[in-house]
This record gives sequence, structure tokens and C-alpha cells, in this order.
Amino acid sequence: MWIRESRAMALAAIAYAALAAGCASVPAGLPVAPGAASHAAQASEHAAFAGGIPSAMLPGVAARLRPTGRRGPTGPLRASRDVNSCQYYGNDCATYASAENVLTYSSTLTKGLVNPQGTVTDGKGNWYIANTGRSNVLVLHAKEQQTTALSDAGQYPVAVSVENSARLVAVSNIYTTSYASGSVALYAGGSVTPTSTLHVADFVEGVGIAIDPSGNCFWSYNDATLGDGVLVEFRDCAGKARTVVSGLGYAGGVAFDKHGNLYYTDQITGVYRCAGTRSCGLLSTGYGDPLMINFDAPSKVLWVADATGYLDAVDPQTGTILVSNPAVGGASDPPFGVAPDAGPRS
Repeated sequence: MWIRESRAMALAAIAYAALAAGCASVPAGLPVAPGAASHAAQASEHAAFAGGIPSAMLPGVAARLRPTGRRGPTGPLRASRDVNSCQYYGNDCATYASAENVLTYSSTLTKGLVNPQGTVTDGKGNWYIANTGRSNVLVLHAKEQQTTALSDAGQYPVAVSVENSARLVAVSNIYTTSYASGSVALYAGGSVTPTSTLHVADFVEGVGIAIDPSGNCFWSYNDATLGDGVLVEFRDCAGKARTVVSGLGYAGGVAFDKHGNLYYTDQITGVYRCAGTRSCGLLSTGYGDPLMINFDAPSKVLWVADATGYLDAVDPQTGTILVSNPAVGGASDPPFGVAPDAGPRS
């Protein structure tokens, strides 16, 4: 019942966005808001539904109960890399010190952030933040200790991926700021403005984005025409999309391990793993809302931002949740994105 109701709410949100963008009618297969007298009324309902700035989180997720019996650490703890997360509601990103996947809160970044969501780090230690409410991607440079912004004017960015040498950055836009269809903005060669843009034909709500080790772009989105979540590939981050996965309940994050195996989330059912980009199957369950994901540098741990208030360290081979860390903001200010310090992927 919960899955059926949440899926209906999710599809309604996409439908309202389509109407807000000026579509003549709700795309086929999507519900119309009961009692909505006009397109303007439905657009207004969508704005309220999305809280003004759209988020990638599954609508109605606050009603979902977090499973009990979560696992904690065993044995002595050894120092590891930091883990970063971003919180949409609190307009902030947090850094944790990690020891054997057990996180200890360290600091909070707030300057310049408005409704941040997806986040990632590159092999040089630079930290990228999809700064949704400001229509940009903030880049915190590790060595220079300065911040620059990649302009994403007219868009609502919700996720970001970077090729490990930082030569290409890909950004998933959930919608335009006028609620037209989502897209992928690409930044090549150090440009701070998009050098190209990727689209699909349908009206979609962009969610996750990942660049694989071969330089191909993989984008997950919720498709208003199909009424499903979809994951597609753009070969060489260009041209037309090829469908990799369809039929998702509600699209979520996307990531690759260092061997080129695809991982993605369905916010309703859990985390999936593929052999390369084929033979995909459900790997891990037991989350409240598995929103965004990212690997540590050696691909030994898959980190999951659970939008019910947790940062989970997951064994990418077995799907076991090794440690479930309560996020500093709890359920009221949950993590939308997670980014372990990447370092060189050797």
C-alpha cells in the first residue's frame, strides 16, 4: 500500500511540473490533482508540493518508517577518509571523520548554499556540490582553499558527477527554473559555464548522474510520458540516449565502481548492482529512502544517503549495511547527497 501511494504522489508531482511548464494537459498515464480547476491551480499545487525549490527526494517519504536492527561497527577502529553530506532543508553540507565507516561529525559548511542536494569529490580532493537553490555547482578546491561556481543558470541542479581527472563535469537538472523538462549540463576543459547539454524527448524529472570509467554519461530520471523511472546512457557524453534500465518505481542516485560496474537506486525498493551495465539486480534493501550514492576511492564501500536521516556504509559485493550512521541533522534535516573523499582511483 505504501509503495502504491508513494508512487502515485511521485507521478503527481511530475504531472504538476509538466503543467507548470505550460503543457496543454497532463502527460498520458499520470494522475490529475483532485479538484484542480485550472492549469494555474495545478501549477500552484506543485509549487507547494515541492516547497518552492524542487528536490530529488521521493514525495511522502517522511511517512515511511526506518527499519530497526541496524548494524554497528565491530572490532577496533582505524582512521579512514572524511565523508561529506549535503542537506537540502538546512541549506548546509557537513563533513564527518570516518574510522572503519563510523562517522564522527566534524564541521558544517553554509556559505553560499541554498537547498544543496547531490555531491561528489574528485581524485584531487576537490568537492562539488549541486547547489539547487542558487542554480549553480559550488566547487571547493582542496589545494587552493578557494571556492568557484559552475553556472547552471535557468536550471535546478540536483546531482553532479566528475571524471576523475576533473576534465569533465556532468550535472543532472531536475527541471528548468520555469519547470520545463530536466537535462544534463556538461562542463568540459575547466569551463564554468555549460559547454553542451544532453536531453531526451520526453518530459522528465532529472535525478542521478554518473560518468563511468570510459567517459560515458549515465542519467536517471522520472519520465512523465512513461510513468516510470528510467536510466539511460549517453555514449561519450554526447548524442542520443540508450535505455539501460526502465520500470523504476522512483529514480535515484547512480555510481560506478572502479571496475566499471553500475550501481543505482530505486528510492522505493533499494540499491541495485549490474555486471558492467547489464544483468542488473537488487543488491540491498532496508532503507527509508536511498536517495544518492557514491563510492570511496578503492570501491570497497558504497555510501548511501538515506533521506530519512542516515548515512549508510554498504558492502558493494554482498549488499550488507556495514554501519548505519545517524546524520547530524536527523530526520528533520536528512542528507540528500553523500561524497566520501575520493582520492586517486588506483
